[in-house]
This record gives sequence, C-alpha cells and structure tokens, in this order.
Amino acid sequence: MLSNSNPKNNDPYDDFFDGLCRNFNIERIAAKQSIKPINSKGESL
Repeated sequence: MLSNSNPKNNDPYDDFFDGLCRNFNIERIAAKQSIKPINSKGESL
C-alpha cells in the first residue's frame, strides 16, 4: 500500500499508522513528490 498521509510528517510523536498497522512491516521512504490521484480520463484530481 502506498500512502502520502503519514502523520509523522507533521508530528514525529503521532503514532496513528504505527498503531493501526502494528502487525505489518512499515517502511518509510523519502519522496520528492506526493502521490496524486488520477481519474479515469488520466487527469490529476
């Protein structure tokens, strides 16, 4: 799963995803650009 909604970007003490996904291996990576949704016509939303 890809997500650009990591609360640790704004608050390093926010463990929301860590608690929610504690049974999964979470790997955080640095990205130069956010993930953008694209509609069925190939246009950014």
